[in-house]
Amino acid sequence: MKKWMVFLIVVAIITSSVLSAEREWKKRLGTDNKTKTTETNTTSDSQRTDQQGQVGSKLKSKISPAQQSNIDQLQNDLNQIKNKSDVTQQQIKNLQEDLLSAVDGATKPSQQSIEKLATDLANVWADQKLTPSEQKQLMNDVYAVLNSAGISKAEADAIIQDTKEILNASNLTPGDIQKIISDLEAIVSQLQGNVNTTKSRSSTLKSRIKSRGN
Repeated sequence: MKKWMVFLIVVAIITSSVLSAEREWKKRLGTDNKTKTTETNTTSDSQRTDQQGQVGSKLKSKISPAQQSNIDQLQNDLNQIKNKSDVTQQQIKNLQEDLLSAVDGATKPSQQSIEKLATDLANVWADQKLTPSEQKQLMNDVYAVLNSAGISKAEADAIIQDTKEILNASNLTPGDIQKIISDLEAIVSQLQGNVNTTKSRSSTLKSRIKSRGN
């Protein structure tokens, strides 16, 4: 009887040791994976922030005093809206005109896309809780989108991402945020599509001229 008791005790000790070792291994494995995931996410966030910063610096260096004045006017237009139920057609029209004034270059967004962006911004602005600094950054991003014909897709994507992050802290509903982001994405797609079409036509024309010359 004593031998069986000793045998059972030994088995219990061994089983306990194995289970303890297994739990410790899983714990370490989970910690390692979590650390790797955190490092990966941190690196990704850092790279995105760096890219957004580089794009912002690049665009900021191109902004003339006149364009900065237009950007400031956008912020002023929106801050005139105190209550969403009091938004007037004149306020939306003023915002549309100032959005168009912020476009620098021959390639411009369509009137329809500008009208939609102005309307969506005006209709939700009274609900936002951004600081003046955040509002200014948001208007800089809007300016960058309006002039995205001259930048790469990666740079445009970084601007859109920065805009999302600002709006996510704005107290607006996810639905309202998505409306604005969709408006901006549509403008980027439109502008960059127009640029690619122009380049393609130019390349075709050069090829034809070269062919005739031969």
